[in-house]
Amino acid sequence: MATGESGMEHSTVVTRNAPSTLLRNHQQPNFGYFDGAVPSLAAISDSKGRVLPTSLSALTSPAHRQLEMVMLQHADYQLLLRQSSQTLASQVLVFDLVRQQARRIMPNPLALRSHQLSPSGYHGESQCGVMNFIKSQGDWQIMLNMQRQKLQLIGEVALQPNPLSLPVVSCGAIAGGWSYQQQHHGLAASGKLQLNHEPQVLSRMSAGYSFFATEQRERTPWHWLMLNTDQQAHRIGMTLVDGLSAAFPGNALWLDGARHILPYCQMVASSDIAGDWQLISATEQVIGRFVPKIDVSVQRPVGKHRSRVMSGGLDIDIRLPDNQLLSLRGIHALGGIEY
Repeated sequence: MATGESGMEHSTVVTRNAPSTLLRNHQQPNFGYFDGAVPSLAAISDSKGRVLPTSLSALTSPAHRQLEMVMLQHADYQLLLRQSSQTLASQVLVFDLVRQQARRIMPNPLALRSHQLSPSGYHGESQCGVMNFIKSQGDWQIMLNMQRQKLQLIGEVALQPNPLSLPVVSCGAIAGGWSYQQQHHGLAASGKLQLNHEPQVLSRMSAGYSFFATEQRERTPWHWLMLNTDQQAHRIGMTLVDGLSAAFPGNALWLDGARHILPYCQMVASSDIAGDWQLISATEQVIGRFVPKIDVSVQRPVGKHRSRVMSGGLDIDIRLPDNQLLSLRGIHALGGIEY
């Protein structure tokens, strides 16, 4: 059992120090769980043999994909901010939990010209003119300037982990390639935010981010699920991923900042694609049910690639390594399918 640098690690999963670059010689990645974010995801040497960081999204191979998401959870609504190498644009989804409906905030098409993604989830900036994700040594800050939209959204928000809290960071093999994940949920939000001309109280929100980078010759659908909430006098965050690496799935629960790495969890829709999801891990350490209530399709401006994002209720039981049982019922969560 590795405790990493935080002293808050309560998982029996072995982690190790993050390498300076994800890719080794011959472009083979370092596989495993890491105690922190990897500074550079792609490595290219210059004429003097120095390693230069390169954004995966800037590489010419269509097999490289990058997806970045930030979730802000309020009692009355959820905000999901997305930047992707597939959509080539920033996208904001607002899930109104009172009216049970979703609204989109899309950037001006002119912003597509300035779209870029950061070289990693550790440092750099992903932006398309009206929404920026700024990373500094693994800490994330969000800048929003969507004033000209029908549903206005502006502000500067910092995502703040508890002291010594660690993200879940992993790299694993997938069919015909590899996947890198860096995720941190159960975070506090600070700064300022204005939605529809109304200032929001960030101290009443919980937050988290997910960063995915993959290299894969054949695209296959994969599922993700995330939650951020304050329940039972605890701040709780969770992320589950099904369809990427089975050996290092990047699943985790944060309980007041303490990270618990979770096993691979199968997520299967019970009927159609928007039906209830059944969640179960091999040893039944994780058992749950996600019931989508609001379903949104996110279409790429050019081409057929799309994603589905759903807001719904989650009932889940998680057995922690110390044999503590965490039972959550009726929790607001977000799920998605990436194609």
